[in-house]
Amino acid sequence: MKKLAIKTAAFVMIPVIAMADQSVYIDQTGETFDFTITQSGDGNAIGDASDVSPYFVFDGDSQDIDITQTGDYNTITGNMQGDNIKFVLNTTGDTNTWDITSTMMDYSTLTFNVTGISNDLIFSLGQSVSAQYTTLTYDIVGNDNSGTWTIDADGVTQDVDITGDDNVLIYTATGYGTSVDGHTLTADVQGSNNAITILQETTIAASNINITTDGSDQIFSITQSD
Repeated sequence: MKKLAIKTAAFVMIPVIAMADQSVYIDQTGETFDFTITQSGDGNAIGDASDVSPYFVFDGDSQDIDITQTGDYNTITGNMQGDNIKFVLNTTGDTNTWDITSTMMDYSTLTFNVTGISNDLIFSLGQSVSAQYTTLTYDIVGNDNSGTWTIDADGVTQDVDITGDDNVLIYTATGYGTSVDGHTLTADVQGSNNAITILQETTIAASNINITTDGSDQIFSITQSD
């Protein structure tokens, strides 16, 4: 196993390419950071799920983070904090696990493109500091994938496309909403035996859920409140 540890500050571009059974740890502080990593093969890791400090940490505004993982049993564990963040995850493979938290994230865009079987995406936005005007896009293709997405935001737009069977999604959106915009979730679910649970709460602005589904034995549970 090879490990790459990076600790850096602002105004840096770091492309990283790793093959099978590689680890990348990064602790970055500062603004205007451009980070690209490509991992190919099985058993790769970004951050360390077994460590109290995961060492996949980005702290600062105006960051551009682009991650590509191809293979099976890969992991990402870590945290992002800041505003105007652009984050893109592209992954192809099976039995991969991602546990990503993000704090603040005002006016940020996050994109998750996942293709494969039995992948698990755990993502939380806002944490103790609520986000606002954040855009999230998920494109999930494959079977038996699971997602637990917890959003604490004052107005967030989400676009979810799921194609495949036996996928499970638990989505929770809370926050005050803004004086202009509440939460908006648009979902297109194609396949059979998918189970989608949605809880959407705001206290100021109206929120919207728009769902298109095509398939058999789908289970949807939707709760909205203000």
